[in-house]
Amino acid sequence: MYPLGFLLWMTVSFVTYMVWIVIKFGIQPSISDSFYALQEKYGASSLIPWLFWLFLINISWPIFPLLQFNGFAFFAMAGLTLVGAAAQYRRGKSTEIPHVVGAVGGIALTFLSIGIVFGGWAWAWLPAYILVLAILNIAKIPNYEWWIEVIAFVMIAAGLAVHTQ
Repeated sequence: MYPLGFLLWMTVSFVTYMVWIVIKFGIQPSISDSFYALQEKYGASSLIPWLFWLFLINISWPIFPLLQFNGFAFFAMAGLTLVGAAAQYRRGKSTEIPHVVGAVGGIALTFLSIGIVFGGWAWAWLPAYILVLAILNIAKIPNYEWWIEVIAFVMIAAGLAVHTQ
């Protein structure tokens, strides 16, 4: 039962936040831009924009136990949490670099962890994701970053749902 609970928590957190943001502001250039959309609406001194960080914590911490406390999974979880900690990535390199490294590293390490922990065809999730990114890039889809982040979550959640028992 415990894997299902973690996966359910992750999915409900993701869907709730994303639906709220899309209803309130529409599809943003990236999920991270929702921090700035919230900040613009509620003010820089408001805590509401930091719901973005809470969202990332709620979708990242289940990765570690779902991937059997694998070291790569720990750093994947930490990377995604770092994205929220460096939410003000437009302020300069001191926040932009950790933000981008956390996002790319978190996604890549989660896919690698799925392959390492579950083996076999679980390794197919990473190349499948890369293929989808290439297709989206060739198609010149609007809000490219938003969609690669959403698809990363969907594919990671699908991979975890398929492979965890």
